[in-house]
Amino acid sequence: MKEKTLILVITSLIIAYFLIAAFNKPKTYSNTFFSDKINTNKINQIYIKNKDNEILLEKTKDLWFLKTPYEYRADNREIENILDKISNSKLFGPLTDKKEIYDRFEIYPDSAPVITLKGNKEISFITGKATMDYQGTFIKFTNSKEIFEAKGIFPFDFKKKYEDFIYPKIMESDEKELTQILINYSGKEYSDSKSQEKWVKSETQSIIDLLKEIRFSKIEKGEKDSQKTNLEIILKSPNGEEKILFKNGKNYLSYKNGYKFTIDEPNSKKIEELINKIKAESK
Repeated sequence: MKEKTLILVITSLIIAYFLIAAFNKPKTYSNTFFSDKINTNKINQIYIKNKDNEILLEKTKDLWFLKTPYEYRADNREIENILDKISNSKLFGPLTDKKEIYDRFEIYPDSAPVITLKGNKEISFITGKATMDYQGTFIKFTNSKEIFEAKGIFPFDFKKKYEDFIYPKIMESDEKELTQILINYSGKEYSDSKSQEKWVKSETQSIIDLLKEIRFSKIEKGEKDSQKTNLEIILKSPNGEEKILFKNGKNYLSYKNGYKFTIDEPNSKKIEELINKIKAESK
């Protein structure tokens, strides 16, 4: 009788233990879409902070712009690629909420990259190392202790520098919105405007085509020596005007909106080709 009673007591304790453990266990997200946390189509700001730098990106209409550390147009394709990955990512977990084993997942709250997404709501999360199958990464939302596996997101998606996001071309304006172009090359002038959404002069489109292909290799603050430039291009649209200055040297430099742009040899040759077109058409 005593043995049966003891067995019943032990069995009851075991059942009670598992019930309590199950009751206190964090909610499991098995293949839940990350987009349930935030609507990625409505995200209009991305903030990435790590021990080396801070990057702030903001969306205006359909274009993304870098706001920190430089104010310049961003590469839409790069950002939309990341947002697509987040939208299609699935969360599995929580795997643990024990701080003492965060390092197993390379979740370091004081130094790991922190990503903040703003749109219809705001969420922030910390990224860790890649999963064992390299199909995702471990993350921790900043407002909770639990670590999750985010399938489809990878550590290198957020361990980036501003150079990975910046639009690499010297012409920021949307070609479709341009209404007028004014060019001055060493006193020679060229100008054109659109009529019924087409340039009046036949050569203007080829000039625009060359200009929009010119890339820069480096951007830095400062317009020192910008007054010594010999090529000035002004692009006008309903959104305002974009003024681009070019200075000849071993390779060209460009100046715009308080920044200096370094241009490599292949792109300097494109500028020379552009100048030849302008010289042939200017008065």
